[in-house]
Amino acid sequence: MTFTATARAALLIGAALPLASAPAAALNTVQEAAAAQAPATTPRGTEYVIPDDWTMAIENGTYVFTLPEGDSSITLVEIEGAEDGPDAIAKGWAIVNPDFSLEAANQTEGPGNNGWDAIYVMNYPYPPAERRFAQAVALQKDGQWTAVFADLALATAERRGAQFGQFNAGLKPGDFEEVSLAGNPTAELTPELIAEWTGFIEGAMDDLKIPGAAIAIIKDGQIVHSAGLGVKNVETGEPVDTDTLFMVGSNTKGMTTLLIGTMVEDGLIAYDQPVTNYMSDFKLGDAETTEKVLVKHLICACTGLPRKDLEWVLNQPEGTPASNTFALLAATQPTTDFGELFQYNNTIAAAAGYVAGHVLYPDMEVGAAYDRAMHERVFEPLGMDNVTFRVSEAVASNHAAPHGLDADMNAAAHTVDFNEAIYPVRPAGALWADIDSFARYVANEMSGGINSEGERVMPEAAVFDRRAPQVAMGADSHYGMGIMTGDQKGIATTFHGGSTFGYQSNYNVYIDRGIGIAMLTNAGGGTGLIAESFDRFNELVFGDEPDAASDVERAVEQMEKNFPQFWEKLERPASADMVAKLASAYTNDALGRMTIEIEGDRLFFVFPNGRAEVATREEDDGSTSFVTFEPSFLRGVPILMRDDGKLVLADAQHEYVYTPVQ
Repeated sequence: MTFTATARAALLIGAALPLASAPAAALNTVQEAAAAQAPATTPRGTEYVIPDDWTMAIENGTYVFTLPEGDSSITLVEIEGAEDGPDAIAKGWAIVNPDFSLEAANQTEGPGNNGWDAIYVMNYPYPPAERRFAQAVALQKDGQWTAVFADLALATAERRGAQFGQFNAGLKPGDFEEVSLAGNPTAELTPELIAEWTGFIEGAMDDLKIPGAAIAIIKDGQIVHSAGLGVKNVETGEPVDTDTLFMVGSNTKGMTTLLIGTMVEDGLIAYDQPVTNYMSDFKLGDAETTEKVLVKHLICACTGLPRKDLEWVLNQPEGTPASNTFALLAATQPTTDFGELFQYNNTIAAAAGYVAGHVLYPDMEVGAAYDRAMHERVFEPLGMDNVTFRVSEAVASNHAAPHGLDADMNAAAHTVDFNEAIYPVRPAGALWADIDSFARYVANEMSGGINSEGERVMPEAAVFDRRAPQVAMGADSHYGMGIMTGDQKGIATTFHGGSTFGYQSNYNVYIDRGIGIAMLTNAGGGTGLIAESFDRFNELVFGDEPDAASDVERAVEQMEKNFPQFWEKLERPASADMVAKLASAYTNDALGRMTIEIEGDRLFFVFPNGRAEVATREEDDGSTSFVTFEPSFLRGVPILMRDDGKLVLADAQHEYVYTPVQ
């Protein structure tokens, strides 16, 4: 599960923000429709690809790519005589938009990739009320710089994240030939190699301030190594072991689709049949949309539904929790056509599990039916004997506490309150599992339904049919049904990540090599640790170029440089003048009642599902925002006060107005 408050503040699996763009005023001259996505090349040799439906204009040596919505664009310009990355970006802005005046909130110098020798990135947040984001990227090859500038509406950025991935992957020097690992041998998984990999992870955990992790290696469907690393809680210092529970987040989705796959093979449900055949009162948006929704659309991230996470993260109205999932869907209309774009939505994935449970046990409440079905058809057959959907059960046992960084950039344990909110949409991301249970799930992704004793426990098609691409996620990756597939330097893989408040998970199956790896962490920043740990595995086992260690060093440098910038802009305690303007309580039809609590000089916004401490921040347009800063919530979320006294909280594609309670 991935949460987003805006397209810039991502917490779990969604698409990353793209490179680049420029103002619409520059879009005049040569217009080209993006057709077959064949690569084109600038006169200096920079190769680029235009995603479907984008258009391009060339003017005075700049290449302006306009997105279909017309509110966002990306501009490429080749820079002459730049001394370094910042100089290239400054020279580029002078060409692309001399009047651009936003200050960079952070800047990152990254290692070269995709044929570039060096990459430099600056991010520019607009004032929250404008709901836009800008980014500049300088790419260096043989001493020459290519700069790419983005000026994006957040809603468009979220809808078209997969296309940005395609654009980024296609942007490279024309003479670049990607290194292929396809012909490299697979190293033997010796104790020495495993120890070297583990040592790298432990060092990276210290550097990146990740308290705890659990890892597993699977070979030919057998778990050959599993281990707990670090601590469950920095306050107690108790070590993680292989029985320690972590939240696996969106990896629950793939387990839910396994359930559906077994039912398809038993003839109980069909991917290509309307959902209303199995749940007559199912609704999505309007009647016309509802009629088009097939079972596979519930689990393919291809239905065009925007994220509406705030409506269940913050609020859970009266009624059966699972039923609220269907109420949310009935009030949601797709913002892109079926199959057009990858858009990640947790609510519709939750509905997939509940529909399956309803088909099996129509007389039970849909949540209870789903729970029973998962235990009978997935957990028990796979031997996943240490799992639960309930936070209360997990925290009463051997579990890893969630962590985030405090203002001093130290790991700090925090509350699980907002993770409780995931339970009503549990088929999308609420499972807790230890590493061995999680690894058994990954092993099944390799074996196609045969357990470690060689017994068939589920049909092969129930496992492997989920890999069939449903929608493109990027240049070389696709979303299937609750799992992803891709090409990693010539090695075919299937994989998925998971993210909740204070937890990250991921696995990677190297399909043709008979190897899988899995990792669980108890920190919101665990994504970087997992990425570099997986890269190091590729170096040790498949002979990839060794850069994971230097990437960790660079990540630490950037964290130490950029992390304090967030805190420097906050006023803590919150501005007394702004606090004085607050009512005692507010309400919104979708998000419920929010009350204001003041403890000494500390200010808290209290939502139905938990509370978050807030500060104030002066924005570039002169306005002042309330800003969340606790790691237990979506850190950095701005909440604006309008002149009429109402508060506004927004995600990328929705705006929620809180009205004072009289």
